[in-house]
Amino acid sequence: MKIKFFIKALALMLLLSILIVNASFIIKDNNSDDDQIAKDFADANGPTPYILWQWMNGCVTKEGITSDLEAFKKVGIKNVQQFLVGGSEADITDPNITVLGDQWNDLMQFSLEECQRLGMDFGTHNNPGWSSSGAPDLKVEDSMQKLIWAKTSVSGKTAKGSIIAKAEIEAKWNYYKDICLIAIPKGKENLTKENIIVITDGLDKDDRLNKALPEGQWEILRFGHTTTGEMNMTAPVSGQGLEVDKMNRNALDKFWALYPKKLLDLAGKHSGKTFKRIEIDSYEAGFQDWTPKMAAEFKNRRGYELLPWLLVKAGYTIESKDSTERFKYDMQRTINELYADNYYGYLEQLIHKTPGLEFLCEPYGTGKKNFDETAIRGIGDMVMCEFWTKPATWGWDSILPVASNAHVNGKKIVAAEAFTGQPQYAFQNDLADLKATGDLAFCEGVNLFVLHASAHQPWPHLKPGMTMGWWGTQFGPSQTWWDHGAAEWIQYVSRCQLLLQKGLFVSDICYLQLSRQKKTFIPGGYKGDICNEKELLTRFSVKDNKLVLPDGMTYKILILPNDCKLETELAGKIEKLVNDGAVVVGNGFAGSPGLNKSIENTLEIKSISERLFGSFGEKNQKKGYLILVKAKYIAAIPHKRFWH
Repeated sequence: MKIKFFIKALALMLLLSILIVNASFIIKDNNSDDDQIAKDFADANGPTPYILWQWMNGCVTKEGITSDLEAFKKVGIKNVQQFLVGGSEADITDPNITVLGDQWNDLMQFSLEECQRLGMDFGTHNNPGWSSSGAPDLKVEDSMQKLIWAKTSVSGKTAKGSIIAKAEIEAKWNYYKDICLIAIPKGKENLTKENIIVITDGLDKDDRLNKALPEGQWEILRFGHTTTGEMNMTAPVSGQGLEVDKMNRNALDKFWALYPKKLLDLAGKHSGKTFKRIEIDSYEAGFQDWTPKMAAEFKNRRGYELLPWLLVKAGYTIESKDSTERFKYDMQRTINELYADNYYGYLEQLIHKTPGLEFLCEPYGTGKKNFDETAIRGIGDMVMCEFWTKPATWGWDSILPVASNAHVNGKKIVAAEAFTGQPQYAFQNDLADLKATGDLAFCEGVNLFVLHASAHQPWPHLKPGMTMGWWGTQFGPSQTWWDHGAAEWIQYVSRCQLLLQKGLFVSDICYLQLSRQKKTFIPGGYKGDICNEKELLTRFSVKDNKLVLPDGMTYKILILPNDCKLETELAGKIEKLVNDGAVVVGNGFAGSPGLNKSIENTLEIKSISERLFGSFGEKNQKKGYLILVKAKYIAAIPHKRFWH
């Protein structure tokens, strides 16, 4: 008995000594880092919040620039993010100061010199206003485009020489380009490919049909495109112009030359140094469904001809309801990819041509838009969400997808446009109100505040001074508490951001969100990250039954959407993850969503689904785990010799 006790005691002491030795190594390895973090925390020497600095129309002075920047620096703010605001948001102006005019250029250069003097960094939006990318002198053919059409009824015998109507356009822009004519039997709503005649060069200079048609009654749909007419209306009038085509790199090059490149030329030696960031704010430029190279892009990406399927846009069914829905998926997928590749992704490439210049991006939109936000994940050096102060609840739902975007793509910073406020509360929120709201944002995943808002004060002696239109919260020297607690609150925020920007986010669960999902539902009381299809394909692998990413992020469980339709490559990747040991939750795959090779792709996907999920009463022998969801019930299935 004593011997057994002695052996147990010896074993316990040995185990304890091992733990102590190991702990000492851990402490030794991290001691210097921990000491520095502790010192930085005590000194509030952490990353300070940024501040949004709005220049309101032409109301800008050098006296005010110096006053603003010194007031920011006094309380510890080291980064300003400039916006040029006017148009629908402000009436007062100095007409002598116009965007890219001589006086304005001088003021921009002066602000960069002052930022350098004060040791501050400067960023600005990629265009005047806050959404999205428009500029004066952008030509209508390089603007956002939309598909339009008109119908003309003709008889086959007399069709040649008939005048073919075209869709109405806005007289203001007077811009129209033909795409094609499509002839279909009159009165048919459900069409087959054999019923459809596509004519790409069928009109003379007088809009008369120069082709003959078979006998019978026909309807000719004349498809064309025109500008959406969208402009950057929140900009000063002198900075307003048409929004650039978001799916066309050639058009974006022209936009870049009209505004961002001129800013960089103006900044000179400050570009990539004091001038550190160019931003795209939340997308508010409306929908776009066409671009001049759309047909070629579609064929290249989807593998079949687009033009006959344009009839679907006019309300027709082609082949079957299933085929029509598959085309709609393919069309939307193409638009998503073009927004990602030719707008967000290409703008990032242009920004990175200047060494040291970074891309700040709010990767989502508000209002009308027709691209999927999951498609633009991973783009941007820093991603930003937003949250509003009470009683408004706007913006809070942007935190989860943006924070997940950062976590999954190896980005340390989750920035947030912080404390945006409604007009009646613009001056009423004090620091106690801000602390509670800010703490909640930190808990939701934010680790860098970008304070909204601080309108430039061109006449510092006037109080309360300029505001950012009617929006708040008001930060800056015109606020009553700015000299009575702002510095201490900034120190508190900096300490929080110092700690929250260290290490990696911890989450057990990652949800796959497909492009057709408007939102991923996460049950109350649970937290998790979201990944998209591309991220799962390119960034996820398995180690020790955990999902691991290149920068060290890990998840224990991957949750799939219910009855999901997905591409064959993605289904194969999920099968590989399970075979490698991952834990995956789902209830099977319903097939392929696209039109090209739909039958063989669906068979392959259902075969993968059968191998993974099987059916009740069958064996599954995999290295990983499948959690099979049936209705409201969950059955955990370890893939060894185990029955459902």
